[in-house]
Amino acid sequence: MAAFSLHTPLIRLVVGMGGVVLGLLGGPGGVGLAEAAATCDDTCLVRTLPRIFCGSFSWLADPVAQRLVFTFESAKSAGGTVRLAGHGVYAVDAETHVALDATLDPVTLTIEIHEHDPDRGSFTTAGAYRGSLSADLKTIRATWTSTDTSARGSLLLDTNCGPIS
Repeated sequence: MAAFSLHTPLIRLVVGMGGVVLGLLGGPGGVGLAEAAATCDDTCLVRTLPRIFCGSFSWLADPVAQRLVFTFESAKSAGGTVRLAGHGVYAVDAETHVALDATLDPVTLTIEIHEHDPDRGSFTTAGAYRGSLSADLKTIRATWTSTDTSARGSLLLDTNCGPIS
């Protein structure tokens, strides 16, 4: 498996922007994530939700971890939920880029993430991640279930995107 690195401009930009976003939210005079989550409705989450999450995914049948970064470029309030759109980058043998669409319930913090339009044809996108966002808005834990094979996998992402090597 190839190492997850900062060699591509996209990954360097994502990680660099993550520090800026988190600094704005939690810095002096900023809104703390835990405080924001405790009192947030859908429109509040649109303003305070971190946009960059890093971590790993592994199939339950093959526990080799795949490193990844999910970046949500847009967040919109829609009928009491938050709709997110962005992209993901998986680092396995080579980088694979996918588009992301997600729905977040501001009351329960449940999240459903769908992937589409991978830049590599063999990448599985038939299915969805279903899980939850932590109360402090820093961690996503979810399970991928494929709709065509019922294969399952585990996703763990957080906002601690410091140096990735």
